[in-house]
Amino acid sequence: MPADDYADWGALAALQTFITNLNLASQTLQATAAEIAAEIAETGVPLLAAPVALYNNGEHTIAAGVTGYAVPNTASETITSMAGYLSYELQVSLTVDSTADVPFVTYHLSWYGDSAGDYLLYRETWTIPGSSNAALVTLGTGPVKGAYLEITVDNESSAHSQYIDSFWLYGNARPSPGREPDWRTLISSGYTVPNYVTPTQGNNTDGILGIFPSVTIAASGTEYLLFGMFNGQANITFIIDAGTSPSYQVTQYAQIAGYRANTIGESLVYTTQAGFTANSARSPLILQVTNKNASNSITLYVTGVIVSQL
Repeated sequence: MPADDYADWGALAALQTFITNLNLASQTLQATAAEIAAEIAETGVPLLAAPVALYNNGEHTIAAGVTGYAVPNTASETITSMAGYLSYELQVSLTVDSTADVPFVTYHLSWYGDSAGDYLLYRETWTIPGSSNAALVTLGTGPVKGAYLEITVDNESSAHSQYIDSFWLYGNARPSPGREPDWRTLISSGYTVPNYVTPTQGNNTDGILGIFPSVTIAASGTEYLLFGMFNGQANITFIIDAGTSPSYQVTQYAQIAGYRANTIGESLVYTTQAGFTANSARSPLILQVTNKNASNSITLYVTGVIVSQL
């Protein structure tokens, strides 16, 4: 009698097929697991892939008065596909001449819906300073706002060249830490920005935009205090260290793209300690401080502390 005539043959055959399929599935899963492990080791956790360097260059000279200088990406192209990225991170640095009249450049991040750059969806504009004795670094991060990105630079000085020492931008598969982009200039002790007084304490990664322990202003004189860049609110404090019959005027300025430094707030005159909240644009916080006393100098202790965004 053939084996398949027995009543239990069908069940036995089904069991054999099941075992065979189970063995194949186990082998497949093992192979797949090995492939996943290798992929994680190579690129990072799935959906949280390692950042990809999309721009990695530097040493660009932006001639006096030039606008719209296009920064090339790693493929030497000026428009970059942002498909697969949710956010970006960057580091840029800038050096200027010691005699620079306007030691700033402006970065435009233009987000497009098409590779030809015909359909603008969003634009970020950031105006950052440079230092004449060392490359001044600015760090930035933000959400991707379009399918394609173009980065252009304007030299805010019509008389002096500016020098980009580095430009790094990475695309990330992870979301941006904030809803809006956030750039911070790491200005601190040791940097010289022509025409401005720079802080000697704080570096903008510790929540402090700048501390000026001793700013002395001659009688009827004026100084411009350049804090770190932070697009948000900061608490500003002035303390009088020395001065007879002190009287000083404070006006908030911003380096506006294409228009040089412009006042963006009212001028206030103080004769004692002062404190107020300043709203900073996408450029460093600048305070013009004028000594209203025509006979005596004044020495001020000035601090700027970021208001938490939490």
